[in-house]
Amino acid sequence: MYRIIIALLVFGFGFSYSNFMYDEDDWYIVKSLEQIQSFTESNHSEIIIGTINGIFVYDKLTDELSYDMYLSRDLPSLNIKNIFYDKNTDHVWLYHDEGVSFKSYSSFSYHHLSISDLIDQGLSFIDDIGSSDNYIWFRRGDLIVALNSFTGKFVQFSKSKSEINNIVWGSSMFGYSGDKIDLSSHYISSTDWSIGYRLNNVNSEYIDYNVFFDEYGDQVIPTVKFTDSNNNTWFGTDRGFVFVSWGRSRKLEHIESGLQGNPTSGVFIDTQNNWWFYDSRNIRVNRFNDFSLYDKKNNLLTFWNEYQGKWKNYKTNESIDIQSNDINHISEYANNILIATMSGLLKYDGSWSLLDMGDGLLDNSIEKIESTKSRVFTLTQSGINEINISSFSVMPTEFNSFKNTEIYDIVIIEEDSIFSCKDRFFENMDECTYYCDATFGDASICSHIDLEEMIVSTSKGLYSVDLKTDLTTYLHPKTCYQMEQNNLNLFCLDNGVWVINLLQSSDGFRHIVQEENIRNFTLSDNYIWTNLISRVRLMNLDSGESWYYNESDGILGSNIYEVGNNQDWIWFLSDKGVSIYNWRKYHGN
Repeated sequence: MYRIIIALLVFGFGFSYSNFMYDEDDWYIVKSLEQIQSFTESNHSEIIIGTINGIFVYDKLTDELSYDMYLSRDLPSLNIKNIFYDKNTDHVWLYHDEGVSFKSYSSFSYHHLSISDLIDQGLSFIDDIGSSDNYIWFRRGDLIVALNSFTGKFVQFSKSKSEINNIVWGSSMFGYSGDKIDLSSHYISSTDWSIGYRLNNVNSEYIDYNVFFDEYGDQVIPTVKFTDSNNNTWFGTDRGFVFVSWGRSRKLEHIESGLQGNPTSGVFIDTQNNWWFYDSRNIRVNRFNDFSLYDKKNNLLTFWNEYQGKWKNYKTNESIDIQSNDINHISEYANNILIATMSGLLKYDGSWSLLDMGDGLLDNSIEKIESTKSRVFTLTQSGINEINISSFSVMPTEFNSFKNTEIYDIVIIEEDSIFSCKDRFFENMDECTYYCDATFGDASICSHIDLEEMIVSTSKGLYSVDLKTDLTTYLHPKTCYQMEQNNLNLFCLDNGVWVINLLQSSDGFRHIVQEENIRNFTLSDNYIWTNLISRVRLMNLDSGESWYYNESDGILGSNIYEVGNNQDWIWFLSDKGVSIYNWRKYHGN
């Protein structure tokens, strides 16, 4: 997934720390391609792409197009207007909003030229960057300026003019490569794309160069053209799509590039370690509304196939059953991907199916999906439904206790390896019988506990539903806006994070994270991560030690939608993209 593929694919009390010294493989970044402004080719089998959202690289060896956090790191601006690789020196040169940055390809840090440095040379803007044997060249209109290829120092024209005729210019939409791009000699066989003449929006007349049209018939305008050393022709566009014709072929192929279109506020990893990226406006704005109108032009899901190392984008027009791309939750059951949307429950098993109110759902707006080994439940705005997956239908189960009651969250407790001796609980039978015999002189009073319960958080408090009998019991007046369970401990978000042992509920809740404005949290063994919106706190539940993570560590952006984890890796979903961190390396048990 990135330049280095993910093979399996940041809090309180105590002391706090931040800003570790990281190894370069500790963080992985996933961002969406946006307007493409420049191409260049390195000596390392890579096509490098400059965009308004940072630098992306197409690896010719793996056929992978992804965000390059190594080239994008340490830049004062990620609006890359021009990028040029100098094959003579193995240096990369970038022009962006704050000036020019350059470094050797293997170097960690950039050197910088400010806007004032450029203006002093008459460069109010840079149209093109190029190179000759000994110099780097900047062009603005008819003005060209030379720099030392290694130091970045400007040189006198008299010293460099002998190499003017040997300049090899790069590829930028602001320079020669962005002028009147003609697609008339190419074609696309994909049914999602076509080529046609651009329509002038002012006078509705056709302009004399061609554009791409997407599956909705909307124009996608080419911004820059580039031919690499293998005679492959690359086209960048204003919406971040990349097209290439291989060798001397006239056929254009769309290169899938990971996240496209929607912001990303949710991630689900299935049993095959495939990643499903999605967006929920509920998560982003922290409130649940009925978005009956949605943008049909946005993607539904972005899928990363871990085994094949390939991206796939699922579109909303793939099936008439897809009625919303506003996704609140994804789950998996019996090899089916279940998707909670604002317009019903979607099932994907190679084809799409939909359940909505017409099929018996209490509400089309589904917030969450939870399951036991044999049952599946959906939380809607109007109550809880049970779903028969094999027939994909709504079961007649009724949870009358929750009618006309606002429900915030549900969790499933399924445990068959707990043993009880009076008021003590054990994880194995031998310990339980030994305690019963030693304390009460009767080992036989040790009993096996088989739990199959659904905990329901409502505006009236917490309830437990025994899923063997469907009987409902009132547990506690606590309000929990998010719940997670770990080893029969129920964690609750409400003015901080609280915890209660479900087998010893009479002890009440303990306040473990005393911090306000927590958007959400996630658990990993004896650690808890709490999302404080602009930063994340990691806390060891045993020791009370805390660590804070923010943009200076590697999190993209200062508006974090959600944090999640699969034990060894933690991910942060923000307004700028997805960042994934190998946290176990620094916080082992």
